[in-house]
Amino acid sequence: MTIDVLSKQRHYPLIPNTTISLFTKPGKMKVLDASQKTRQVYSFGLTAGYSCIGATYLPNHKCKKCYAKKGAYSWKPTKTAQSQRTHWTFMAHKINAPEKRQEWLDVMFHGIQWATRNVQFFRIHDSGDFFNPLYVDSWIQIAQNFPHVHFWSPTSSYPEGAHENIQHDLEQMLPMLQELNALPNVTVRPSCREIGLDFLVPVNGLSAPTGVLDHKKIAEITSETIICPASLVKKGICGTCTSCWTEPEQSKYYILH
Repeated sequence: MTIDVLSKQRHYPLIPNTTISLFTKPGKMKVLDASQKTRQVYSFGLTAGYSCIGATYLPNHKCKKCYAKKGAYSWKPTKTAQSQRTHWTFMAHKINAPEKRQEWLDVMFHGIQWATRNVQFFRIHDSGDFFNPLYVDSWIQIAQNFPHVHFWSPTSSYPEGAHENIQHDLEQMLPMLQELNALPNVTVRPSCREIGLDFLVPVNGLSAPTGVLDHKKIAEITSETIICPASLVKKGICGTCTSCWTEPEQSKYYILH
């Protein structure tokens, strides 16, 4: 069932097929819960680039080699689902569309309740990004309604280093991202724009930053920043490492893929 059909329903029986079209299952996002069983972590993804208003495409910038435009993300079913989610989400977060936004929130509340039934971790954006303050406020409401669930999201929607044409919009959105990050169950990490930085630059009011590292440069990194264990292993999973969600003060690198 597609988002277009879903949004026309008066009720939202999102278990399980409609939720599968609503959320994605990033392959490495699996953790071990208290019962020592591997549990899938779900994510909400938007179309990469289109929703990434803070993206930069200078030489050696991560957005030029975006993982969310390659591999399974380039498959037609994935692109179709992302396109539907993105259109639905953008339409719901126009200033003059309060009813559509409430409908979006209703669907997401039901969906996240289903997606976190086995594991209390959820990723905001395995692809895409925050695109306006109203959309950030929607995630604030969601996180407040699920205090037992850990949320985390990387973001390039911060003003430092962004294109001058979007600086004002990003400055307007930053206080909302800071408010989202201030919630005890949320970690919003600025994703550094340039690949291979020795020092990951923090953003005021957000959690510790992340960076992208070419695997050939691993030995050259001298900082205490950790490297994502899952990205070091072929077909790796998070396993017992949940630091993206639970260690907001710890910076980390991901290997370019």
